[in-house]
Amino acid sequence: MDHSRDCVLVWSNAEPSRSTSPAPMIMTTPIETNPHFASPSRSVSQPTQYGPAKPARFPIAFTVAIPPAAAAPVKNAVGNRQKPGNEAMIVTAHTNSPAYPTQGEAVAKAVTASDSPPMVMAIDAPTHVRRLLDALTAFPAYAIAPDWGISAWNPAYEALYPNVAKVSAEERNLLWLVFTDPYVRELLPDWETDSRHFLAQFRAEAGPRLGDPSVSRLVGRLLDSSESFRTWWHTHDIEPFTSRERWFNHPQVGALRLEHHRLAPSDCPDLHVVIYIPVDLDTTQRLQVLTARS
Repeated sequence: MDHSRDCVLVWSNAEPSRSTSPAPMIMTTPIETNPHFASPSRSVSQPTQYGPAKPARFPIAFTVAIPPAAAAPVKNAVGNRQKPGNEAMIVTAHTNSPAYPTQGEAVAKAVTASDSPPMVMAIDAPTHVRRLLDALTAFPAYAIAPDWGISAWNPAYEALYPNVAKVSAEERNLLWLVFTDPYVRELLPDWETDSRHFLAQFRAEAGPRLGDPSVSRLVGRLLDSSESFRTWWHTHDIEPFTSRERWFNHPQVGALRLEHHRLAPSDCPDLHVVIYIPVDLDTTQRLQVLTARS
């Protein structure tokens, strides 16, 4: 009897051993091992892509329906300049004009002579803000609107700058008075430096509002009325408000060294309160004499 044949038959009918058989090799594709890879496409409508899947594009019908937003002025640092194109784009966004007007012309043409709005924005200081100003009896203070219209002031500020109560409500704008009132030039011994600071701060704050009727008319009138404003407006200088010392040469009490600060009431975010405080003893005494006469 040939036992070798029986052994082969028995082995062939037995279940294969799992301990001695090598593990089969499984070929994987990149998409199975790395989720950031996309497998190649098999048609022209699905082109081959590698890397992260690209998001779907916004439907063009929706992008056409979205109106353009008003661009804010570029602000990088103190004393930097606006890019000239932004101002024109801001006015275009407000006026819906397809053209890009040049600087100065845009704000001057934003309103016509037949429907000219008031130069000062009609924002009146609330009663509690007026009480705050009146409580600051020893310190000149006033409230200012977003377009720099002076909406309220205390007796100390009127003693420092009497014309604030004499000019019409339409012309009671800080920027307008700085560049058009001869008394301000006499009151500020360093008028050129101070006025350029004012203009740069106004431009930084009013940039998004250049298309507003009150702001555009103010700028247009200043471009026509003040050569200094017209020259410095085209330099595009901008800077944020900073508390700093200011010199005044008052005709009654002489030199005053004051430091100005600006506060924003939490319930009136569009209104700012500007306060002048004396820096030295001489200014304190002279300011007391000045306010006692008012």
